[in-house]
Amino acid sequence: LFHAKCESGAPLEFCSLEHIPAITRWCRKYAGVVEHAAGALCNWKFLGFNGGLAQEAAGLYAMGEGRDLPRRLAIRDFGLANARQVLRAWREFDRAMSFHPFSNQSAGYFKGPFFIGPAQPLFFEEPREVPDCFLNPTGHRPIWMTNLRFAMPFGVPAMLRALDRMLTHWEKGCAFLEGIGGRHAALASLFLTFLRTASNMTRFFALRDSLWERPLSVERHHQVIAELATIAKQELANAKEARRLLTEYPDLSFSVTYRHGVCLENLDWKIAHTEHLLAKELPMQDYGFAFSRNRTPVWTEC
Repeated sequence: LFHAKCESGAPLEFCSLEHIPAITRWCRKYAGVVEHAAGALCNWKFLGFNGGLAQEAAGLYAMGEGRDLPRRLAIRDFGLANARQVLRAWREFDRAMSFHPFSNQSAGYFKGPFFIGPAQPLFFEEPREVPDCFLNPTGHRPIWMTNLRFAMPFGVPAMLRALDRMLTHWEKGCAFLEGIGGRHAALASLFLTFLRTASNMTRFFALRDSLWERPLSVERHHQVIAELATIAKQELANAKEARRLLTEYPDLSFSVTYRHGVCLENLDWKIAHTEHLLAKELPMQDYGFAFSRNRTPVWTEC
């Protein structure tokens, strides 16, 4: 006989969220625990006491009430008329999570876009200071990322393909919940902002780093800066959407054990930072490069 240790709401990299609303996936997991283990610890350190659907499902399976549970929960919480749409949404979320590119580097061990989600900033230059709301509980390590170690060991192209697949299915799931609305739909939309930030950060940092990877003309530099600005504008809208969701439902995101997670404080800093990036930092970088009259030197072609 053996016992299982498993989370009942969110894995370590997403522990700033109440739970991941891929309920059909959670139910398959709990069914496997019931079938193969003598018992389970389903509330390790991150979440579990807040009573989300994923956590409730763990308890119901433990009490032998797992039969047809996703459908029963959908009918109970959203009504018979909405149950089919909710189940379709959960299956899309389930499918999305099958593409999740987990690694120790992408999880970041409580840092980066899977942890602080839409509060993860986009940096062109290495930040000089770290606000308190971006420091871990010891106060020594920032919980944001500044480089593409996030993509290890998959590499940037594979990371972006995986995130694109996640986004495709998660957006479909959110569309099924649009007419239903409410707190559960808001949780799904908040998770969508996490995925969008992960994609935007990876694309922004990869494009930024390309500026110093090979010979560069003024024209190409201008094009890259314009593309960086486009990503930054998308991410600014994404952060504002997350702020709207957390203003309406402040209990959707928290990180009791690991301090801040994503919160209004670090979202406000991220929004102000992104606005400065668009208004000042990127335009000045473009101007400075053109002003210095950089041209590809002959010796770079050797």
